[in-house]
Amino acid sequence: MKFSLRYIFILFLTIVGLHFMANAIGLYETRIIWFDNVLHAFAGAGFGLFWLQVSKKKNQDGSFDLSTVFPLAMFVLCTALVWELLEFLFLKLFTHYAHSLSIYSPSLGEASMDVVSNLA
Repeated sequence: MKFSLRYIFILFLTIVGLHFMANAIGLYETRIIWFDNVLHAFAGAGFGLFWLQVSKKKNQDGSFDLSTVFPLAMFVLCTALVWELLEFLFLKLFTHYAHSLSIYSPSLGEASMDVVSNLA
């Protein structure tokens, strides 16, 4: 199955839209906090698809070999860590906006779970 960058961009727009929808209806304040982990998993898949599309690490038949898995996982891990660092900086520099938009991780454990969800 081939994914173009346009479809990957649409995936990211959908994730952002779902985040703001969940924030607007108060989903993160209820017991459905796992929804954030689902969005992080989709974001990790989107970053992985982006890396595969940009790096063109495919065999002629469209399959992937094991030498593709490690760099792909490292790319997703690095993007997840950078995202969590940016969330932390956003929280420290623009506290009011971070809280109103729910773009922050309240604890190191939650940030770690976000990174694990991205790798899933």
